[in-house]
Amino acid sequence: MSKQMSLREAETSIFKLAQFRDGWWDILLGGEFTYLSFYALLRLRLGPLSNFLLFIGVLAVLITVYLVVRKIFVAPRLGRVKFGMRQNRQMRKILAATSFLVLLSTAVGISLTTGIITEPVWPNAPSWVSNYDVDMFFTVLIIGFFSVLAYVLDIARLHLYGWLLGLGNLASTILEHETGAVFHWPMFVAGMTMIVIGAVLFASFLRDYPEPVLEA
Repeated sequence: MSKQMSLREAETSIFKLAQFRDGWWDILLGGEFTYLSFYALLRLRLGPLSNFLLFIGVLAVLITVYLVVRKIFVAPRLGRVKFGMRQNRQMRKILAATSFLVLLSTAVGISLTTGIITEPVWPNAPSWVSNYDVDMFFTVLIIGFFSVLAYVLDIARLHLYGWLLGLGNLASTILEHETGAVFHWPMFVAGMTMIVIGAVLFASFLRDYPEPVLEA
């Protein structure tokens, strides 16, 4: 016997379809972190302020592309979906939390490299604790954030994103500290993985939800 879906479950299912099924949320977030993989390299070329302003510009372009593509390709296939107050609040919280995480990571990175703030000292701890304490904190924060997001939205791939981004950030910092590498390829791999997954989802979305043909 089939289980009858409640109104709240139906609303959640439609919310996931409308916001995450097309893959462009994945592409947007992947693009942001892919750019961050070049952040240290560009900082050396452009300086901290110019690099940060460039990041804001790239972020604005990515968001614009995201909104335009969804308007052109997604909206005609799904129609206009009007959510209740609970789902609208949930989406605003997700966008705010994601943007805050990206901007916080960037701000802390700039502050540490420019000497505005200094890392804490752990006199009785091994040297690697002092070297990577902030990065380990952000690794746990990123993994925890995406794990909670995956649980709340019931989207399993967000668990993968959390581990990719968390460990990618930590590995990138270790490589820069130990080898001097300013191109953070682990973060690049994490971001590109998200973009590829988003592109596959978008291709399957276009296949599964063809644009309706108006009859004459």
